[in-house]
Amino acid sequence: MPFISMKFVFTPAVVLLGFTCCCAVVGCATAGGGLKACRDAKALVAKRTKELGAENPKTLYSRTNLIAAMLDLEQGEAAEKEGRELLPIATRVFGAEYKETLVIRKNLALSLAQQGRMAEAEKEYRTVLPLMQRVIGSDSPKTLRCRADFIAVIGAQGKNTEAVRESRSLIAAQTRVLGAENVETLWARYNLAYALHQMGRQEECQKEIGELLAVAERVLGREHSLTVKAGRLKKTAV
Repeated sequence: MPFISMKFVFTPAVVLLGFTCCCAVVGCATAGGGLKACRDAKALVAKRTKELGAENPKTLYSRTNLIAAMLDLEQGEAAEKEGRELLPIATRVFGAEYKETLVIRKNLALSLAQQGRMAEAEKEYRTVLPLMQRVIGSDSPKTLRCRADFIAVIGAQGKNTEAVRESRSLIAAQTRVLGAENVETLWARYNLAYALHQMGRQEECQKEIGELLAVAERVLGREHSLTVKAGRLKKTAV
C-alpha cells in the first residue's frame, strides 16, 4: 500500500464524501511521525540514487516507499508526480506486471483520489486491480486494500449499488483472511453501511452499523475514529 524493509501501519488515508479510503502506508499515524517518515524516505532515495544508481531495484523500492509516505500525509499531488516518474522506470526494470510495478500503479490511483480526481482514480483501479488479483493474489492484504480503496472511490461517485455488492464480497474475503475483528474489515463494514445509507436503505444500514459499533467499541475503543464515525452514521441514518 511499497513497504519493503520499512515498518508500516494501517490508517484511513482519506475520506471521500463520507466513504473512507483505507490504505496501509509507511510511517506513523501522527503528523510528526509522517513528516519524519517522508524526510527519511527522501534521504534514502537520494543516498541510494548516488551510491547504487537511479535504476537499481533498491533505489526504486525506496522511491515506492517515498510515495507511500507522501500518501500518508495526503500529499496526493506530490505522490502523483513521483509515481508518474517512477512507473515507466519500474516497468522497464521489473516489467509491466511485476508486483512492485503494480503497487506503484495502485498508489498512483490513490494519489488521484486524494486530489478529488475520482473518475481518473476509478479508471486506474479498474485496470490495476485485476492484475493485482492475478499476480499478487486475491487474498493478499495489498490486493484487499486495493479493493477497499476502489470501493471508496466508486462510492464517492454515487455508484452505491456496485459499492454495496463489492463491499459484501470484500468483507467476506477480509473476514476469511484477516479476521472479522481486524480494523480493515471493520472499515469495510463502515463503507458498506454508508453505501446503504446513501441508497436510502436505512433499516439495513442501522443493522450493519449497530453490529459494527458493538465490535468497534469492544475492539478499538470508544475514542477510535472508526467508532466515532460509526456512531455519527447511526444517528444520521434514520
